[in-house]
Amino acid sequence: MKRLNRIVLVAVLCALVAAGIACKGKNPVIPLQGINDPDALFMVYIMGVPMLRSDFAGTGRFDLSVIGLTFNENVFWGTSANSTMSVYCSTGTYTPVIEAINQRVPSLSQIAVQIVFDGSGSMSGSDPSYVRREAGRIFIRKLAQRNLAHRVAVAEFAGNTGDYYFNLWRDFTAVSDSLPLFAAFDSLDNDGLTPLYTATRRGIQHIDSAVSAAQFNRTVISFTDGWENDSYAADSLGAVAALAQARGIPVFVVGLGPVDVASMIRLASYSGGVFASASVANDLKGIFAVIAASLTQGYNVYTCTVRDAQGNPPPSGTNLRFTVRIKDGDILKAKDVWFQIP
Repeated sequence: MKRLNRIVLVAVLCALVAAGIACKGKNPVIPLQGINDPDALFMVYIMGVPMLRSDFAGTGRFDLSVIGLTFNENVFWGTSANSTMSVYCSTGTYTPVIEAINQRVPSLSQIAVQIVFDGSGSMSGSDPSYVRREAGRIFIRKLAQRNLAHRVAVAEFAGNTGDYYFNLWRDFTAVSDSLPLFAAFDSLDNDGLTPLYTATRRGIQHIDSAVSAAQFNRTVISFTDGWENDSYAADSLGAVAALAQARGIPVFVVGLGPVDVASMIRLASYSGGVFASASVANDLKGIFAVIAASLTQGYNVYTCTVRDAQGNPPPSGTNLRFTVRIKDGDILKAKDVWFQIP
């Protein structure tokens, strides 16, 4: 009898091992229900800081770019019915109100992106491990998951070789041909000052001349870790923003560390883009991944107001923490963003 039990036990173990071998390399079967539903809301991401309207001092009105993602990385479209917002203020009591939610959806199936990286000397301190290179590679991979025909060009300002204002390390290339794009990120350097506006202007002009607006949704991503300090006099903030607006090319600005927030907001908002802030270099990987999702699928713009009981917006210097919550059935996801009123 004992021998029979041993035989049965060995048979069972063999069956389990065989099943394990058969399943090796395959995804486990996950019930498509509850939090395991690939179409269910997985995360909420606030793409950038609140974009204050020009009349904010009187109305308290601002825009906030928000993207919800499902488990399979599709955009989850939040609506006024399933979205709420709260705010914490270290001094005073203010109430946020979501007035409207507008969807920004790509009008074309293909996108082209000109990335302009900061290669100034300060990058050696803010990003000594070159996390921005990996962030760029993540961006390419995310685009390729959606459409291999999307195109990207990689440029850098400052640096110690090439064109000080606009080193074009790789011209527009389909993301299907990822290796030369990856190699372009390896050229990113740390040297020189910060001619951000001139470099951004040249990025706008380059994508405008190289890529057809009839075939591609065109965007410039401008990344910096500092304050503008070395552009041509003619390349003012207003002039560059006006050029982007006139050409229909939004500028997404990514700032690392203590940057000129007020100016970056103006550059992004005037052109129809978003300003995203990274506290540390490692945040860049998530920011570039989310920008890739928003450019290929779209995102929500929440038009909001924030006022006290007397109807007054928070004054300059006020620190606020906005929390956006989105519900998907029984699933609730939330995300915070800290912001100081300029």
